[in-house]
Amino acid sequence: MDLEMSYARVSNKDYWDSDDDEDPKTLSHYRSDSSNMAAQNRVQHDGITSVVEHFLRLHPPPFEGSPNPLHAEAWMRKIEKIFMVMMCSETQKATCVMLMLRKGASHWWDLTKRTYETAENAVE
Repeated sequence: MDLEMSYARVSNKDYWDSDDDEDPKTLSHYRSDSSNMAAQNRVQHDGITSVVEHFLRLHPPPFEGSPNPLHAEAWMRKIEKIFMVMMCSETQKATCVMLMLRKGASHWWDLTKRTYETAENAVE
């Protein structure tokens, strides 16, 4: 079932007001929807797992951080070459890059991510 159809069905007032919660067909449908969502989550998880495995097979260099911005630029150029070969999404790139950060660079990432998430939650 595609997302738009699922949303239309769930947002339908009659769907929520119906008394067929005990109906075996309805219960079966709930189980089917739940199974489909679990399968989609597995596919997404398996997708990022295969991207990460591919990324790591290309032997990306780790980055520990440096006060010299030229070191960071050189590292990013190497990583970008790997991503050109892989043709992956921005989200997948962020996940892969995060795995290669060490020491000070990893600490910086954790702080930056936390700051961004805090600011994002404040807007909501």
